[in-house]
Amino acid sequence: MPDTSSPLQDRIHYPGGAWEHSHPDRIAANARMYGMAPAPVEGARVLELGCGAGRNLVPMACVLPEARFLGIELAARPVGIGRGLAAALALSNVELRQGDVLDLPADLGEFDYIVAHGVYSWVPAPVRDALMAAFARHLAPEGVAYLNFNALPGGHLRGLARDMMRFRLAAFDDPEAHGEDAVRFVRTVAEAQPEGSPYRRILEEELDRLEGNPAGVLFHDDLAPDHQAFHFRHVAGHAARHGLQYLCEARPADVHPGRYPAAIRAVWRRTGGDRIAAALRRGDGNRIAAVPPSMLTTSGDPALRRSSDDHIAAALRRTGGDDRIARQQCFDFLVCQMYRCSLFCREGIALAPHADPERMSDLRAASAARPEPAPADLTDGLPATFRAPDGAAACIDDSAAKAALELLAGRWPASVELEALLRDARRRAGRTGRPTPLERREFAAFLASGHASGLVDLHTWEPPMTTAVSDRPVASALARVEIGHGSRVTSLRHRPVDLDDPVAAAVLARLDGDRDFETLRKDVGRAFPGMALPADYLRMVLAGLAHHCLLEG
Repeated sequence: MPDTSSPLQDRIHYPGGAWEHSHPDRIAANARMYGMAPAPVEGARVLELGCGAGRNLVPMACVLPEARFLGIELAARPVGIGRGLAAALALSNVELRQGDVLDLPADLGEFDYIVAHGVYSWVPAPVRDALMAAFARHLAPEGVAYLNFNALPGGHLRGLARDMMRFRLAAFDDPEAHGEDAVRFVRTVAEAQPEGSPYRRILEEELDRLEGNPAGVLFHDDLAPDHQAFHFRHVAGHAARHGLQYLCEARPADVHPGRYPAAIRAVWRRTGGDRIAAALRRGDGNRIAAVPPSMLTTSGDPALRRSSDDHIAAALRRTGGDDRIARQQCFDFLVCQMYRCSLFCREGIALAPHADPERMSDLRAASAARPEPAPADLTDGLPATFRAPDGAAACIDDSAAKAALELLAGRWPASVELEALLRDARRRAGRTGRPTPLERREFAAFLASGHASGLVDLHTWEPPMTTAVSDRPVASALARVEIGHGSRVTSLRHRPVDLDDPVAAAVLARLDGDRDFETLRKDVGRAFPGMALPADYLRMVLAGLAHHCLLEG
């Protein structure tokens, strides 16, 4: 049997990776919208607790050379792997230490951003408490902490598959060698259920997530000995006991009603939940309306639906208009929330009750949303649907708002300063002959609504990237190292990118700036003898790498 007294990370390697919304840039943009003055990311002090092999922290250090990064991890093996990655990149601004959250040094210092991803729901209660205490002890006055956790009530559904897998693994002397058997057992139970039954649907949704996961993900995310989901209000209460307050979600779209069915959106509007949408109304109509993917089912009986909505609306009203925690918890019940990535700051900071468009003047916007069909008709009053790659969508009839999204799509993955974006959008909309005089506050409210629904990304900073392919293109040093160890690399926007095309991987590995186009084509061609590499195909590959924010500029 394996020595289960050693940390799980030492026994089974967890691949880890970049978590986009844990990046200081994304955290800072959210914090500013709620009235905080977080530290500029270019020189920030960043701490990650439970950093694993540094696959989240080291990419940050690569693109922010003047910032300082410290990672602490209980297990020795991943720390060694992460140090090797930092050394390969010759980074001097990141340090990975083996250490215990229960025994952090008193002189650890103060940090502008603290990240704890994959810790809170996967450790025993004393460690959870030590984690909150570390936030309270080491956050700077305007610092922000990022905490992800498995949420209830959705966690109850996830627990069904976990219980089955743990039952199956109890039959083996070495359970950590039999993860596939555990997943197959869940599949057997699911297939024994009648087609279309609720039980089968729940298990099949979990199997979609579980099947194909490597052992490291399965045992760390689903089968860790300590594994618990929490009601949001309990996590917020735990933070409050340590002098912290809830700020907002790191991924605002997770809790935005616009991504859910009409019944949920109607309840939220009646209880004052969608303040930004209200700010955008003109006359009787809302000019920017969410068009969400179908994620939940509702009763087909309108009378039953109205009755249910009224009861939920009454429950929300009883929580009080200023009780953000109760409202967030009620939303989790509405959508069966399974997972949250929440931000916290110190008590005593006067936060805006809602994301405030007035605080967006120094932010930047980016969006990959494109019109369906393209190009959009910019005529004012004529609706056009814009859809992001993840399915987030909006139906928009304002000419300048439509023009702004078209401009952002054309410049993706680059971001644009809001003042310049508004100026260019007005100019483009003016060509329609009847543009609307979109004011700055209304424009900011539109972008805030897009950010909340996942249609628009807001940033405080631009990485050293380019969207153009130069004569001697250069890929990020990190991506060139990563591609030597697998097909997943990290973009300069802190997003994981899977390069399943072996030709694209070979091209990326050679983008060190020493090769012009023809030299690059010959070098890659030699790696694939017998296969022609047309110049147009190579140009397409390079454009794709630029689109995924992998080229430095």
